[in-house]
Amino acid sequence: MSEDREHPIDVDVSASQGVQVGDGNTQVNSFSGNRSVLDVSGGRDAYAAARDLTVNNNYAAAEPEPGPPVVVGDIPQEPAAFQPRAGLMEALDREGGAAQVVVTSSRRAAGFLGVPVPVDVFSEGEALAFLAERTGLDDPAGARELAIELGLLPLGLAQAAALIARERLSYGAYLGRLRSLPVASYLRRAEGDAYPYRLAEAITLSLRAVEAGDRSGVCGRLMGLVAVLAETGVPRDLLHLAVGGGADTLGEGVGAAVVDAAVVDAGVGDLADASLVGFTADGGSVVAHRLVMRVARERLAAGGGLRAVVDGAVRALAGVAEGFGEAWRDPAGVRDLAGQVSAVMACLAAHPDIFAGELPAGLLGLRLWSVYLLNMLGDSTGLAIAAAEPLAADCERALGADHPNTKVVRANLAALMA
Repeated sequence: MSEDREHPIDVDVSASQGVQVGDGNTQVNSFSGNRSVLDVSGGRDAYAAARDLTVNNNYAAAEPEPGPPVVVGDIPQEPAAFQPRAGLMEALDREGGAAQVVVTSSRRAAGFLGVPVPVDVFSEGEALAFLAERTGLDDPAGARELAIELGLLPLGLAQAAALIARERLSYGAYLGRLRSLPVASYLRRAEGDAYPYRLAEAITLSLRAVEAGDRSGVCGRLMGLVAVLAETGVPRDLLHLAVGGGADTLGEGVGAAVVDAAVVDAGVGDLADASLVGFTADGGSVVAHRLVMRVARERLAAGGGLRAVVDGAVRALAGVAEGFGEAWRDPAGVRDLAGQVSAVMACLAAHPDIFAGELPAGLLGLRLWSVYLLNMLGDSTGLAIAAAEPLAADCERALGADHPNTKVVRANLAALMA
């Protein structure tokens, strides 16, 4: 099935408007109804994805509607980097399945992947109605000024409405705060990024408000973790381990108090109330819009806190990795671990000035173990190769070509590519 003429690829090229489809969220419903949904965001191996969808039936809806299942993906970088798309049709064909594929991107060039489905910003009327409902304010003129300031973008309006309602602000008071934040000094504009700085400022206001109301610091620690880990979501168990584990997990010092899981969940709830994070459909993972994540990362980098957060994330992931015995007992967990490690590596690459010459302790061992687990699965070849190739080069640089770990990675990589 090189092309599915009856069920073509749909490409939403409007993620820059604050709409994000993926990781099983309810936004997918507009495309899928109650059909089976499979998320292949974050570079998930196409063949493993197809097997889950067509053989293991892991992603079937409770009472699926007729029609092909929906495969949801995202293109956070260049369209050519969307690896699941490259092999997905072939994989589905091999596994005997068929699917409608929906991907999102902020880059218009992604339209070559299939049939573009633009999703626009709010109309002025929609924006005013949204603000009135969320804030309870009867001030159409003030709402109009704020909506225009934020470019009618749903994400920015959600940030603004949440803070206005929480602190009982007027639109004018919120606009005053918004205009006083020159975030351009630390928020670096990425290629293809169509977000206005006012949106980044709205996110910054929300982050500041949540941090100011949280004496324990749990919300800030949680947001930092979510910001440096996978866009597809961070499992709650990982957050519990990282923030609730005490013992220097996030660089808070050996004497840091153990945080109860209920406190961690309450912190997540506070972030959700501020429209900074959301949840996957099953509630098992915490997700955030990519711009929220980027603003949080840049704030940490500007304030000197990014390295400590990444160090803590690596320690937490190492704790998760140690819990795996036989990979086949939790294949989804193994693949999620690989995705989280990949996100950490992307963060390092995006901030070379912060991490130059000194990688987080334990990162190399974590990557070695993650690749080993992927190899043991035997059904995630693409994902394993994507992780093993840079790992082999890094092992050679850090350990030398004759080091046993370097030789093992090279041997595994050769076997994977054979």
